[in-house]
Amino acid sequence: MNNEFRASATPVEYHALSMSDDIMETSIYYRLFDEAERVRWKMSDIHWEAIERKKAPRSLVNLVRVAAFFELTTWSATNMFFQTFTDDIDFTQWVTVWLYEETKHPQALMRWLKLMGQSFDETFMTEGRKAHPFVESKMSTLTLNILSEIQASALYLGIFKIAEEPVLKAIAKRLSADEARHASGFYSYAKKYIENAEQPDVERWQALKALYFWLADNRKVKHPVAMLSHTVMDADEFKEFVPQLGFESDALLARLRQMIGNLIGRPLNNDRDVTETLREFYGGTRNQRHKSLT
Repeated sequence: MNNEFRASATPVEYHALSMSDDIMETSIYYRLFDEAERVRWKMSDIHWEAIERKKAPRSLVNLVRVAAFFELTTWSATNMFFQTFTDDIDFTQWVTVWLYEETKHPQALMRWLKLMGQSFDETFMTEGRKAHPFVESKMSTLTLNILSEIQASALYLGIFKIAEEPVLKAIAKRLSADEARHASGFYSYAKKYIENAEQPDVERWQALKALYFWLADNRKVKHPVAMLSHTVMDADEFKEFVPQLGFESDALLARLRQMIGNLIGRPLNNDRDVTETLREFYGGTRNQRHKSLT
C-alpha cells in the first residue's frame, strides 16, 4: 500500500482517544439507530390481502394519493440534507436511516392505492420529487423538520381515525408513529446544535423564527408538509376530513409550541409568548452582532 494513503494513526494509537473524542460515544446517530431497529416495521407486517375496497370512499382514496405525492419529496430533501450538512458526520449518518424509513411511506400508500385501482406514471414520481430549496439557517432547517414531522404524524393519526378500511388503518398507524419518532430525531440534532454553538441564543432565535412563520402563515413556508396541508384544506372534496386531520387544531399548535419551547428553554404557552420571546432573542442577537463589529 502506498504510504501516502495510510491512516495518520494506527488502530493501537486510536485506543488512546478519550471518551469525549470517540464518535461511537458522542454521536446521537447510534442511539437513534438502535431505537429505530427496535420499532421498525416491515412491509410484510401489513396484511395486504385483508383489504376491503368498499370501505374506502373515493374522497379518501384521493386524499391518500395527495399524501403519497408529497411524501415523494424525501428523495430531494435527502440530497439537500447531504449538501447542507456535509460537514456533520453524525447527522448525515442518521439521514440515511430517515431516508430508508421515509421512502417506505409513499411506497406503502401507493401499494394500497394500487389495490384500490389507482395507477402511477413517471410524471407522478418526478413531479412528486420536486422540492423547494432549504432556508439558509441550519437551525431553521432542523426546526422546520421538527414541526413538519409533528404535523405529518397528526395527519396520519387523523387518517387512522377516519378510515374504516383495515389495511389503510394499519398503514396510517405505522406512518404516524414513524413521523413522531423522526420529529424526536430532528429535535435531538437541533438541541445538539444549540449546545455546541458559539452563540446559542442566535440558534434559539433561528429556531423561534421558524416556529413563528409556521404558526403565523405557513402558506409561505415551502415545506412539503405545509404544502400538503393547504392542498387538502383548500379542496372541497376533503372538507369533511379536515377537522379530524388536526392541521390547525389547538392541540397540534400547543404541541408545536411546547416542542420548540423545550428546545430553546422557554415556555411558549400561546402565540403571544412566541412573539415576545422572538423579540427578546432578536434584541439580544442584534446586540451580539453589534459588539462583534466594534
